[in-house]
Amino acid sequence: MLEIENLGKRYGRDENERWALKNVQLTVEAGEFISIIGRSGSGKSTLLNLIAGLLKPTIGEIYFQGNAILNLNDKDASQLRNTKIGYVMQGYGALDHLTVLENLCLPFWLFPRKGEPRKRAEQLLKQVGLLEYADTYPTKLSGGELKRVAIARALMNEPALLLADEPTGDLDESNTKNILALFRDIADQGTSVLMVTHEMDALSYGDKVYRMEAGQLIK
Repeated sequence: MLEIENLGKRYGRDENERWALKNVQLTVEAGEFISIIGRSGSGKSTLLNLIAGLLKPTIGEIYFQGNAILNLNDKDASQLRNTKIGYVMQGYGALDHLTVLENLCLPFWLFPRKGEPRKRAEQLLKQVGLLEYADTYPTKLSGGELKRVAIARALMNEPALLLADEPTGDLDESNTKNILALFRDIADQGTSVLMVTHEMDALSYGDKVYRMEAGQLIK
C-alpha cells in the first residue's frame, strides 16, 4: 500500500542546517494499523505531511499503491488526497460558513464522483456520535466535537490510507475509545491506518508501533 525509501527533509543550509527527518524507511501493508510515538518536534507531523504531499522531501521516494507520488503536479496530488488518502491533521479545519454535513460533503463537491454524499456523511456522523449536529455550524461546536467532524471528513472518501495526527488529543475517554475502535474496524476492512499519538492506551489498537527520535523512525 505505502512504501517509503530513504526519506529525508532538511531545513536551512550550512551551519543553520537541520534535518527534520533522516533516512526514514517504512512499509505499510493494506489493512495495517501502525502507530508512531515520539516527543514533540521529533518529526512525526513532518512525515505525515510528506506522505500527504503537503511538503516536498529533500531526498527519498514515496510509493503509494505502487506508484511514485513525489512527481505528481499539484492537481494530481490534490486528487490523490481527495480520493485515496484521508488526513486528520492537528487542529480542526472545518469551514465556518458550511454546516457540519456540508463540511463532510465538500470532497464530493470538489471532485465529483459516484455515490450519494449526504447518505455517506450522515452514516459517518452517526459513527462519531454527531448526527444530531448535521445542520449545525462549526462555531457552535466544542473542540472535541470539531475533532470528530475532522475525523468523519477524513473518512468521507473511503480512503485506502488514513493518516491521523493526534486524532484523539481533544477527546474524552469514551470518545477516544470509540474513535480508536472505528480506526481498528476500518483497518480490518482493508484501509491502512498510520497514526501519530502520545496516548499509550491507543497503541493496543494497532498492529505495529514505531518511535520517532530526532527525525529517525525506529521500530
